[in-house]
Amino acid sequence: MIRSVLLAVMIAVGLVGVGEAQIAEGERIVEIWTCTVNEGSTIDDVGRITTRWNAFVQAAGATDVQSFILSHLIGTVRGHEMVSDVTTSFLFLDSFPDAASWAAAKRAEATPAGQELVAAFTQANTCTANTLYRGRQYN
Repeated sequence: MIRSVLLAVMIAVGLVGVGEAQIAEGERIVEIWTCTVNEGSTIDDVGRITTRWNAFVQAAGATDVQSFILSHLIGTVRGHEMVSDVTTSFLFLDSFPDAASWAAAKRAEATPAGQELVAAFTQANTCTANTLYRGRQYN
C-alpha cells in the first residue's frame, strides 16, 4: 500500500511538472477506481469515508474536487460479472480541476492522517484497477 502511495506521489509530481500544459482549458483530471465492497461493510460505509476524504484533501489544497460513487443500474463494469459481483462492485470517480489539485490530493494521502483514511478505505473496499483520464464536458 505504501508503495502505491509513493508511486502515485511520484506520478503526481511528474504530471504537474510536465502534464499541466497538456490539460487544456475546460478539461479536468478524472480518476476512476474499480472497486468491490468488502464483507462486513456497505456502500454507505464507503460513502461516509469518501465524504471524510473529500473534506481532508480539499483542506490540503485539492480545490474543487468532485467525487462520485457509481453503482450499477443496468449492465456490468467488465461485462461478465455474476449477479453477486454486480451488487457489490462499484466505481469511484474523482474529478479535479487541474493536475495541481490532483497532486495535492495524492500528497495529502501520503501523510499520516491520509494513510488513516486510506486504511479505512482498504478495510471497507478492495480496488483492483485505477485509471487517470483527461475529461471535458460538452453541453
